[in-house]
Amino acid sequence: MKLARAIRSRPPNGLALGDVVTSALVSELIRPSKELWLVSGWVSDITVIDNSQGDYDDLLEGRTAAWSLSETLALLSRRGVALRVALRDEPHNKTFYTRLQRQLRDRDFTIHLNPDLHEKLMCGSNWLITGSMNFTLNGMERNEENVVFQVDDVAVAQQLVELHQRWDGS
Repeated sequence: MKLARAIRSRPPNGLALGDVVTSALVSELIRPSKELWLVSGWVSDITVIDNSQGDYDDLLEGRTAAWSLSETLALLSRRGVALRVALRDEPHNKTFYTRLQRQLRDRDFTIHLNPDLHEKLMCGSNWLITGSMNFTLNGMERNEENVVFQVDDVAVAQQLVELHQRWDGS
């Protein structure tokens, strides 16, 4: 199956990019990928799933609360997802990856730091989010951004090969 949707945030269409990320991560909780990649120049431990109304109780261990990006990724890791993260080596990102590392002791988790990283993407087994958006509050809710959400086995497979070649050398 192939699906691609270009999404521009802010007026005139007013789409919230956070909803795209939430949908992708909820789909991961329903049917986890073998591995999940997060690549971003800037990342913050933002809320990615709001479960304050209990909409996702069955997926989120019955915890009615807002789930941050690090908590959600850690939950996916506990469910067997191999987590791969590549970030710009920047003090701003340290809070996020320190929280993530603390939650992922003894898990299949790899982090790569690069001082020049500017690429932005999140990728599961059959979906891909790419574009101008950093995984920060500004990127997801305030800035004018352009993101493409794809469900495309071929495009995702190609992206995964490129990610492994670039970051793992394999």
